[in-house]
Amino acid sequence: MKNESNKVNVDMHIHIPNTRNDEEFLKAEQWLLRSIETAKERELAAVSFVGRNDITPYLDGGLVHKLVKQEKIPCGLKLISGTEMMCNISDAAAQGTHYSGKMSHILLYGFDPDKAVNVPILNPDELKRKREKDANNIQSICHNNGLFVPNIDPEKDLIAQVATYIENNKGTNRICSDLLVECADKYPTLKTALCRLFFENPESKEFFYMREAFPTVKKCLEQGECGKRVLAHPFYMEKAFTGIAYADQVREIGSIDGLECDYRSNTCEEIERSREYANKHDLLITAGSDFHDKVAVPYDPAKDRLAPQIGLNSETGRQLVMDESTVNNLPDYRDFKCQ
Repeated sequence: MKNESNKVNVDMHIHIPNTRNDEEFLKAEQWLLRSIETAKERELAAVSFVGRNDITPYLDGGLVHKLVKQEKIPCGLKLISGTEMMCNISDAAAQGTHYSGKMSHILLYGFDPDKAVNVPILNPDELKRKREKDANNIQSICHNNGLFVPNIDPEKDLIAQVATYIENNKGTNRICSDLLVECADKYPTLKTALCRLFFENPESKEFFYMREAFPTVKKCLEQGECGKRVLAHPFYMEKAFTGIAYADQVREIGSIDGLECDYRSNTCEEIERSREYANKHDLLITAGSDFHDKVAVPYDPAKDRLAPQIGLNSETGRQLVMDESTVNNLPDYRDFKCQ
């Protein structure tokens, strides 16, 4: 979708922490206030706060909905509903390729929360049931391998809980000790090592990435009524895939509306290649930092006022930008929930 309109500062990929209990809700609220302050400081025209396979922040009583009702998000900052869908690449079009069994990230933008909640892959009650099934399945995998991880919480990071168990039992469980030796120095964290070597490795008997809570790419891309479908950070995924070929593979599975071209770790060359690809295939061009962060509670505005990466490409040091016309054509969340 080639466009020569004015550019505006944005960040369409700011993550919201888990808000499934009161303590997490408080932390996420403080984090979001910090993010809003940063957006104001950097003169962003638009933002999207995204959960992982989660639209609850935008539903009645959700975190974003609450702050909008309290008028804590400035009217001059366009707020676009969003979520990042983690999807299994198990679709027929990918069978026999090196993408099969791996993961893709699809951003959904500009959905009406009251309509999206009726879509099974986004319905909170349906997703809770699937997370519970995933927790039981990974606990069984662990038990079958001599790791008797107790009470895996389906509302928390499943693999992180396994990593914590291994760390805490390395002195009393030989399997934990052997795993730590096997993973040492290969990856930055034990959780990452467990993912890459076992749970996200299709060649491992412990492979567990085909989770109930994660839809297939095809199923996600069928949700055209849930807003614009944008393929997230294709060049970041190049560590696992082969660049533009990855975008081609996803488009073979189903239709996408856009491509996240300006991303926190993209070089100028990667941004340009992404833009050329998007223009060639008539795709929207978006930009996002994929910022994840934790803040102390209580929030100290003097000490923690700005979030370091929001609105910025860390590789180039420049602000993230989009065509003003693209931003203008996306609906503001307040048009759905604050009439």
